[in-house]
Amino acid sequence: MMEDKIVRQYVRAVSRKLICSKATRSKLLNGLKQELSAYSELSYNELCAKVGNPEQIAEQLLESVDETEIAVSKRKHRFVITLEIGILIVLLLLLAAYY
Repeated sequence: MMEDKIVRQYVRAVSRKLICSKATRSKLLNGLKQELSAYSELSYNELCAKVGNPEQIAEQLLESVDETEIAVSKRKHRFVITLEIGILIVLLLLLAAYY
């Protein structure tokens, strides 16, 4: 039970670093989870030492992803951040106008 938690934690850390569509991310992470099941008895630090840190693994996985898909995902991510900042600015202006 605890072993599965370590693998899930590692896969989640890799997932945060992946810049691709949800479908591609799901395929990549499912494959990674199957590969890591062989190391399920290791602690998180031991797993990182044996396999590599999550950033390195994410970079390796992204090498197999199409560049246009990565560009589209980056564009969507920037749009969401810009939208969130815009909403925050509008809310702050409304708050300032209220007071």
